[in-house]
Amino acid sequence: MTAEVAVMNRLAVALAADSAVTIETAGGQKIYNTANKLFMLSKYRPVGIMVYGRADLLDVPWETIIKNYRRKLNSRRFDALNEYAEDFIRFLDRGNPLFPEEVQHRYFLVSVLGYFMLIQANIDNKVKQRLSEKREIVEREVRDITAATIDEHYQQLRQRKDLPGIPGKHLAEVLAKYRDAIAQARTRAFAKLPLTRRAITQLGRIAASLFCKDKFSDSHVGLVVAGFGERETFPSLEAFLIDGMANGRLKYKRIPGARVDFANAAMIQAFAQQDMVMTFMEGINPFYQKALNAYLGRLIDDFSACILQQCPMPRGPRGNSYAGRLKEASKELVKEFRERLDAHKDEMHVSPILQTVAILPKDELAAMAESLVNLTSFKRRVSLAAETVGGPIDVAVISKGDGFVWIKRKHYFKAELNPHFIAGYHRER
Repeated sequence: MTAEVAVMNRLAVALAADSAVTIETAGGQKIYNTANKLFMLSKYRPVGIMVYGRADLLDVPWETIIKNYRRKLNSRRFDALNEYAEDFIRFLDRGNPLFPEEVQHRYFLVSVLGYFMLIQANIDNKVKQRLSEKREIVEREVRDITAATIDEHYQQLRQRKDLPGIPGKHLAEVLAKYRDAIAQARTRAFAKLPLTRRAITQLGRIAASLFCKDKFSDSHVGLVVAGFGERETFPSLEAFLIDGMANGRLKYKRIPGARVDFANAAMIQAFAQQDMVMTFMEGINPFYQKALNAYLGRLIDDFSACILQQCPMPRGPRGNSYAGRLKEASKELVKEFRERLDAHKDEMHVSPILQTVAILPKDELAAMAESLVNLTSFKRRVSLAAETVGGPIDVAVISKGDGFVWIKRKHYFKAELNPHFIAGYHRER
């Protein structure tokens, strides 16, 4: 995991990212504090990019991908920030030679096999539960449990929205192209289970849907593009989730970004591990607030039930009417509590902070972005969980006049030993 923060006002946008990267090994997790997650998207224009989640896309490091795009972009410019973001997505999509067919095939097989193994684990749990109840189970019952579980997953995926960046014919094309890989994954995951023809068909559509539907795996990647377009006075931010590729098509979706304009003078947005930034902004930990809201809802419901038990109610429609009105009143109380809490957070915490951010100079924007990442890192350091946020914090400020300026940056070499690199950095190719 990671922690990344963007702090914007009408003058500039400051970006900060930690350096921790978690690698899964046979012996468990290993964490390195050397990853680069913040980059220039263009050498010549005021645009930056941050990456969180996986350190690569189909085994190609993000640093390599971004620097290849930067070379292709060269000195080209776009009128709006969102055009830079969309151009980068197009660079990844539709047959980029960085991602050969055999690599896409392997990624597809691993992804589908992982999901099939999840279904198989669900089936095993249901079979064990049935055995605990009956002590004996026949093959027909196993087949029925298997078919019902596969159908359940199929229906869940079917109800998911289609991704807007994926054409309608993509599912059929994936089914046809990766038929052998689907069969291989099915055999490995369900070798000992009886499958009906309908279940086999559904498994095929499940496999293809993983690359068409709005369902993202835990290993997805987040992209944040921030800065200015040529005709933009104020900064903005575009964000995406990416979850692999199949048949030359990138699986991605846009997520809420941020924009500074005449109506909104400042914005703060956190990515990946956001809890400490939200605690700072709102004055309450988001997990604590969620628990508080849930407990209050149950408390009011229990209190309403207690009233109905202790107070004699007339039978028939009149009594039912009292019970219904009490239930509605309880819902209104919970709703009012949440609205008042949100209003308090905005008035006492969020608004004063944003009013201050609106007038910060560039160096203070950078200091604030770095401090918010540091806050998340410190929380992980003093908790019992793995330190998934840490290491040096890279910080950059992007402004219309000065462009992309590094405030803090780790590097693997010393600038004084590499004058040729410094001299040729901005040379157009």
